[in-house]
Amino acid sequence: MLIAGRIMAGLCIGVTTALVPIYQSEIAPRKIRGRVVSFLHSGITSGMLIQYLIEYGCSFLNSQAAFRVPWAVQAVPAIFLFIGLFFLPRSPRWLASKDKWDEVLLVLAYLRTPKSDINNPMVLAEYKEIEEQIRTEREQDTSGYRELFGKKMRGRLFRGMAVQCLSQAVGIVTIFYFIVYIFESAGISNTLLVATILYVIYIVANIPTILWTDRFGRRSSLLIGSGIISVESENSSTVTSE
Repeated sequence: MLIAGRIMAGLCIGVTTALVPIYQSEIAPRKIRGRVVSFLHSGITSGMLIQYLIEYGCSFLNSQAAFRVPWAVQAVPAIFLFIGLFFLPRSPRWLASKDKWDEVLLVLAYLRTPKSDINNPMVLAEYKEIEEQIRTEREQDTSGYRELFGKKMRGRLFRGMAVQCLSQAVGIVTIFYFIVYIFESAGISNTLLVATILYVIYIVANIPTILWTDRFGRRSSLLIGSGIISVESENSSTVTSE
């Protein structure tokens, strides 16, 4: 039962993690798009801390609730997300792809202006931009899987997959999964408390990303982050070997 549940949860979390930043990018204004998407990772790290604290508290229970409660609590944010989705507007770009142009204008006005002004110049300019993009895609037939795996997109597709895969290979995910065992092997007595501190540091370290991504640019931020991780990983491996 646990294996089946893990498979279902993994599929759903994978789909959600892939779609949320796309949705955020399509509804957020361009000047704060990086900041908005950065909140996704902050939400993930905050959720990890909250779940860890729940597990920490349940570890003092001397019953089956010690593992049943943490598993059951996972359903609470999922229920809120499911209900909240019905109140979110559809993506203007998706509506345009379905030729629902009146709704595109209404959604853009709702997202970009305080009083949903459909005559706002910024709204009309973005509406025109989406209209031109959709027309160009249809003329060039660039929305299918053939285009995705074509010569023009092959390099971008590989780099995008590489960033996603290699960001998981830096070790932080492994540390969070086995953090208690790692600290125990290092001779730390109060492993749960130290692990909690590490989770808090992880959340705080996300704040500069939210504040500076749009200022430095998404490409520059990616290069800076990758460079720092490379240096830090090399230093860590050197210390470990010594």
